[in-house]
Amino acid sequence: IKENAEQHIAMLSKTDALTGLSNRQHFFEAGTAFFREQRDDGLPLALLIADVIDFKRINDMYGHNFGDQVLVRLSALLKAGLGGQDLAARHGAGEFVILLPQTERGAAAEVMKIIRRKVAESFFPQHAEFRLRVENACACGVPGESAASLEEPIIQPERYTRARGAAAAQYDVGETYPLRNGN
Repeated sequence: IKENAEQHIAMLSKTDALTGLSNRQHFFEAGTAFFREQRDDGLPLALLIADVIDFKRINDMYGHNFGDQVLVRLSALLKAGLGGQDLAARHGAGEFVILLPQTERGAAAEVMKIIRRKVAESFFPQHAEFRLRVENACACGVPGESAASLEEPIIQPERYTRARGAAAAQYDVGETYPLRNGN
Protein backbone atom coordinates (compact mmCIF):
# COMPACT_ATOMS: atom_id res chain seq x y z
CA ILE A 1 0.00 0.00 0.00
CA LYS A 2 2.84 2.38 0.89
CA GLU A 3 4.52 1.76 -2.49
CA ASN A 4 1.25 2.48 -4.35
CA ALA A 5 0.77 5.67 -2.36
CA GLU A 6 4.33 6.80 -3.15
CA GLN A 7 3.79 6.07 -6.87
CA HIS A 8 0.54 8.00 -6.80
CA ILE A 9 2.19 10.98 -5.10
CA ALA A 10 5.05 10.88 -7.62
CA MET A 11 2.56 10.85 -10.50
CA LEU A 12 0.60 13.76 -9.01
CA SER A 13 3.79 15.80 -8.67
CA LYS A 14 4.35 15.51 -12.44
CA THR A 15 0.79 16.20 -13.57
CA ASP A 16 -1.27 19.33 -14.09
CA ALA A 17 -4.33 18.69 -11.91
CA LEU A 18 -6.84 20.25 -14.31
CA THR A 19 -5.70 18.88 -17.68
CA GLY A 20 -4.00 15.61 -16.77
CA LEU A 21 -1.03 16.60 -18.95
CA SER A 22 2.47 16.93 -17.62
CA ASN A 23 3.04 20.03 -15.54
CA ARG A 24 5.64 22.61 -16.46
CA GLN A 25 8.30 21.27 -14.09
CA HIS A 26 7.99 17.70 -15.38
CA PHE A 27 7.99 18.91 -18.98
CA PHE A 28 11.31 20.67 -18.49
CA GLU A 29 12.85 17.74 -16.61
CA ALA A 30 11.77 15.10 -19.14
CA GLY A 31 12.13 17.47 -22.09
CA THR A 32 15.69 18.39 -21.17
CA ALA A 33 16.55 14.69 -21.15
CA PHE A 34 14.96 14.31 -24.61
CA PHE A 35 16.82 17.41 -25.81
CA ARG A 36 20.18 15.98 -24.67
CA GLU A 37 19.48 12.53 -26.14
CA GLN A 38 18.44 13.97 -29.49
CA ARG A 39 21.45 16.32 -29.51
CA ASP A 40 23.90 13.54 -28.61
CA ASP A 41 22.46 11.23 -31.28
CA GLY A 42 22.09 13.97 -33.90
CA LEU A 43 18.36 13.31 -34.20
CA PRO A 44 15.65 15.86 -34.98
CA LEU A 45 13.30 17.25 -32.37
CA ALA A 46 10.15 19.29 -32.81
CA LEU A 47 8.67 21.64 -30.26
CA LEU A 48 5.10 22.80 -30.76
CA ILE A 49 3.48 25.61 -28.82
CA ALA A 50 -0.30 25.99 -28.70
CA ASP A 51 -1.72 29.07 -27.01
CA VAL A 52 -5.45 29.65 -26.50
CA ILE A 53 -6.25 33.02 -28.04
CA ASP A 54 -7.80 35.52 -25.63
CA PHE A 55 -7.90 33.04 -22.76
CA LYS A 56 -8.34 35.80 -20.19
CA ARG A 57 -11.28 37.14 -22.19
CA ILE A 58 -12.83 33.65 -22.28
CA ASN A 59 -12.66 33.51 -18.48
CA ASP A 60 -14.03 37.05 -18.16
CA MET A 61 -16.93 36.53 -20.62
CA TYR A 62 -17.97 32.97 -19.86
CA GLY A 63 -16.57 32.34 -16.40
CA HIS A 64 -13.67 30.32 -15.04
CA ASN A 65 -15.57 27.02 -15.08
CA PHE A 66 -16.04 27.36 -18.83
CA GLY A 67 -12.39 28.42 -19.22
CA ASP A 68 -11.44 25.20 -17.42
CA GLN A 69 -13.64 23.21 -19.81
CA VAL A 70 -11.81 24.79 -22.74
CA LEU A 71 -8.44 23.78 -21.28
CA VAL A 72 -9.63 20.24 -20.57
CA ARG A 73 -10.97 19.89 -24.13
CA LEU A 74 -7.78 21.21 -25.69
CA SER A 75 -5.62 18.95 -23.56
CA ALA A 76 -7.73 15.94 -24.62
CA LEU A 77 -7.19 16.90 -28.27
CA LEU A 78 -3.46 17.16 -27.69
CA LYS A 79 -3.29 13.83 -25.84
CA ALA A 80 -5.17 12.08 -28.65
CA GLY A 81 -2.50 13.11 -31.14
CA LEU A 82 0.52 11.96 -29.15
CA GLY A 83 2.76 9.04 -29.98
CA GLY A 84 4.79 6.87 -27.63
CA GLN A 85 7.65 9.22 -26.68
CA ASP A 86 5.81 12.49 -27.32
CA LEU A 87 5.34 14.75 -24.34
CA ALA A 88 2.65 17.40 -23.87
CA ALA A 89 2.34 19.79 -20.95
CA ARG A 90 0.43 22.77 -19.74
CA HIS A 91 3.03 25.51 -19.71
CA GLY A 92 0.96 28.47 -18.57
CA ALA A 93 -2.65 29.54 -18.11
CA GLY A 94 -3.76 28.83 -21.68
CA GLU A 95 -0.43 27.76 -23.16
CA PHE A 96 0.59 24.21 -23.99
CA VAL A 97 3.88 22.77 -25.22
CA ILE A 98 4.40 19.52 -27.09
CA LEU A 99 7.73 17.82 -27.62
CA LEU A 100 8.05 15.39 -30.52
CA PRO A 101 11.36 13.48 -30.38
CA GLN A 102 12.74 12.14 -33.66
CA THR A 103 10.32 14.29 -35.63
CA GLU A 104 11.22 16.10 -38.84
CA ARG A 105 9.68 19.35 -39.99
CA GLY A 106 7.08 17.76 -42.30
CA ALA A 107 5.77 15.39 -39.64
CA ALA A 108 5.58 18.22 -37.10
CA ALA A 109 3.57 20.31 -39.58
CA GLU A 110 1.15 17.39 -40.00
CA VAL A 111 0.69 17.12 -36.23
CA MET A 112 -0.03 20.87 -36.12
CA LYS A 113 -2.57 20.54 -38.94
CA ILE A 114 -4.38 17.73 -37.13
CA ILE A 115 -4.48 19.75 -33.90
CA ARG A 116 -5.78 22.81 -35.75
CA ARG A 117 -8.49 20.77 -37.49
CA LYS A 118 -9.64 19.21 -34.23
CA VAL A 119 -9.64 22.60 -32.52
CA ALA A 120 -11.71 24.08 -35.35
CA GLU A 121 -14.22 21.22 -34.99
CA SER A 122 -14.57 21.73 -31.23
CA PHE A 123 -18.09 22.56 -30.12
CA PHE A 124 -19.30 23.68 -26.72
CA PRO A 125 -23.09 23.24 -26.56
CA GLN A 126 -23.55 25.52 -23.55
CA HIS A 127 -22.03 28.39 -25.58
CA ALA A 128 -22.75 27.48 -29.20
CA GLU A 129 -21.45 30.84 -30.44
CA PHE A 130 -18.01 30.21 -28.91
CA ARG A 131 -15.21 29.09 -31.22
CA LEU A 132 -11.95 27.91 -29.76
CA ARG A 133 -8.96 29.48 -31.48
CA VAL A 134 -5.34 28.59 -30.87
CA GLU A 135 -2.09 30.20 -31.98
CA ASN A 136 0.63 27.77 -32.97
CA ALA A 137 4.37 27.96 -33.22
CA CYS A 138 6.76 25.20 -34.19
CA ALA A 139 10.52 24.89 -33.89
CA CYS A 140 12.27 21.95 -35.54
CA GLY A 141 15.84 20.84 -35.91
CA VAL A 142 18.70 19.00 -34.31
CA PRO A 143 19.15 20.30 -30.76
CA GLY A 144 22.41 22.00 -29.99
CA GLU A 145 23.15 23.19 -33.51
CA SER A 146 22.13 26.63 -32.36
CA ALA A 147 19.58 26.30 -29.55
CA ALA A 148 21.55 25.54 -26.42
CA SER A 149 18.57 24.43 -24.35
CA LEU A 150 14.95 23.41 -24.54
CA GLU A 151 13.90 26.61 -22.78
CA GLU A 152 15.19 28.98 -25.47
CA PRO A 153 12.48 28.34 -28.11
CA ILE A 154 9.75 28.39 -25.47
CA ILE A 155 10.85 31.62 -23.83
CA GLN A 156 11.44 33.39 -27.16
CA PRO A 157 9.50 31.41 -29.79
CA GLU A 158 9.65 34.22 -32.33
CA ARG A 159 13.44 33.83 -32.56
CA TYR A 160 13.13 30.14 -33.37
CA THR A 161 9.99 29.95 -35.44
CA ARG A 162 10.14 33.18 -37.43
CA ALA A 163 6.61 33.92 -36.27
CA ARG A 164 4.75 35.83 -38.94
CA GLY A 165 2.28 37.50 -36.62
CA ALA A 166 -0.76 36.35 -34.72
CA ALA A 167 -3.12 36.40 -37.69
CA ALA A 168 -0.90 34.13 -39.75
CA ALA A 169 -0.29 31.78 -36.82
CA GLN A 170 -3.99 31.53 -35.99
CA TYR A 171 -5.20 30.41 -39.37
CA ASP A 172 -2.24 29.08 -41.30
CA VAL A 173 -0.21 26.19 -39.98
CA GLY A 174 2.05 27.08 -42.88
CA GLU A 175 5.68 26.24 -42.78
CA THR A 176 7.74 25.22 -39.85
CA TYR A 177 11.21 26.57 -39.48
CA PRO A 178 14.54 25.16 -38.36
CA LEU A 179 15.51 25.33 -34.72
CA ARG A 180 18.05 28.07 -35.36
CA ASN A 181 18.92 31.07 -33.28
CA GLY A 182 17.52 34.13 -35.05
CA ASN A 183 17.75 32.75 -38.61
